[in-house]
Amino acid sequence: MQPVDLNLTTTVTGHQLFLFVTFGVGGVDRKLAEAIDHLGQGLENMHEIDGPPSDEAFARGRFQLLKAESGLTSEQQVSHPEVYGSHGLIRLECATLEPIKTYETGLRSLIVASGGSVETLAGVQRPRSYTSYAMVQFAYAHALPPGTGE
Repeated sequence: MQPVDLNLTTTVTGHQLFLFVTFGVGGVDRKLAEAIDHLGQGLENMHEIDGPPSDEAFARGRFQLLKAESGLTSEQQVSHPEVYGSHGLIRLECATLEPIKTYETGLRSLIVASGGSVETLAGVQRPRSYTSYAMVQFAYAHALPPGTGE
């Protein structure tokens, strides 16, 4: 079965990278924090903007920094040690892959040099289609008709 058979779009509207960061034994020092901050120059900080990005911001790239809450995720919930054991997540999105891959490469070199690691999960953004054939089949194909009320 192909996406066209389910009326699923093959159009890619953007790219996302999820960078799960684990710091080395020393953690983050001022020099590392400043270097990471410098990587984000030119990208839009999602924490400072309300709503969806402008076309210009989406073309440049956007980032979001999220701190891990230790103890709230376990191996039983997520069987990917680099994800559940990470200290934080940097979510990147952009209309094209190149700007955020450049960020990822720079971040990885900084973190690995300081004894840490970066696990990357990549994805694409597609237009939403809630009325596709797949949704109809999932939600309604096996639904029972209303009963008599008896």
